Amino acid sequence: MIGSITNNVLTAYRSGLAPQAVGIPWKRSATVFFDGVTAVALTLYALFISDFLDTLNNVLTLSVAVLGPSMALYGTDILLRRNRYDGEQLHDETPGSRYWYRHGVNWAGVGALVLGTAAALLCVDTPVLVGPVATAPDGACGHRGAGRDATRAVRSGAAAHQLIRPAVNR
Repeated sequence: MIGSITNNVLTAYRSGLAPQAVGIPWKRSATVFFDGVTAVALTLYALFISDFLDTLNNVLTLSVAVLGPSMALYGTDILLRRNRYDGEQLHDETPGSRYWYRHGVNWAGVGALVLGTAAALLCVDTPVLVGPVATAPDGACGHRGAGRDATRAVRSGAAAHQLIRPAVNR
């Protein structure tokens, strides 16, 4: 029991760093408290309101709508740059960095991710959400399974290619 508590203290400390790392100007105690309240609320929901395995399955199923386009975006960026990145510049978080873009955000990449996720959500077919294109006649999103996922990845990659090419070539 002591080991479990010790492990969770370190996990809570680490999870309190995440909001600060993305720029939320809260004290560490506030971020850890917020994480704790959120975790307890999600746990209570999973235990008493919903079926935990169904909820987990739905979250994992819908996560593909974001993970597929993000992997396509990453793959497209690797191909456009021919996998040549400057490691020191990647870790440079100052406005003079090669990868700083506009205020620290590559808005073309964000746009490609949003478009890819939107396209994936249009084609998603889950118990929680069925996209309008998924209910269209056969062939609109490709077949169920890997073929449809490959179609989403290709669409996301094509959008990424068009949106981030100017940023890569600068």
